[in-house]
Amino acid sequence: MQTRVNAPANSSADPAPEDDVQVEWIVAAGLGGLLVIALFVIAGILVARARQAAVTPPPIEQTPRVSFDILTAREAYPEALEIARQVEAGAQLVSAASAWTPVINLEQLRAGRSGWTFHFYLPSRAELATVVVDLGGEVSMVETQLWDSLPLLIEDDGWALDSSQVMPRFFDQCGSLVETLPEPLVEARLSAAANLGRLHWRVTLIEVDNPSTVLCELNVDATTGQER
Repeated sequence: MQTRVNAPANSSADPAPEDDVQVEWIVAAGLGGLLVIALFVIAGILVARARQAAVTPPPIEQTPRVSFDILTAREAYPEALEIARQVEAGAQLVSAASAWTPVINLEQLRAGRSGWTFHFYLPSRAELATVVVDLGGEVSMVETQLWDSLPLLIEDDGWALDSSQVMPRFFDQCGSLVETLPEPLVEARLSAAANLGRLHWRVTLIEVDNPSTVLCELNVDATTGQER
């Protein structure tokens, strides 16, 4: 006859329910700790990114600094001449002039873009006509006045050098002074006077408070580009 022996109640072969609960609690606690650590790491990353975004300046918009609606002297000339020739078919160019006044837009100055004032001689009427092309490209005849003495003028077909070519040269020569003056005024004038020999650009820098003194200037042959 076989004798059946019952295993003790505390045998390791059959763990008590209390031990299972304890193991599950330890695992849960460990997972909870990992979750807390992960949340701290994510929060740290988000804070670091927020600080970087606050310190990093927004990207600079790459937009043109000079509007091409503002014309150079040669770009403005054809319509100005057309207006003058509606009054007098034989209108002749006397001069083209512009001024960059405080506060000067240095990019427009360097590009030779501005509003322009043209003077034309009207031979059959013995008058001098003033035609303005403004910053927006609008053209208008401002006035005509009697001009009894016949001016000796050079034909405009020798005009080769535009303000967009002259003004960068002026800026290279006088730009540092333009930037240091409190109220600089820059004037550019193309002259067709025959006594100059050729069409002639003269660009001058003066101070508003001292307009009689030329602080810096550039003289350029408008046909050959040579300095004079």
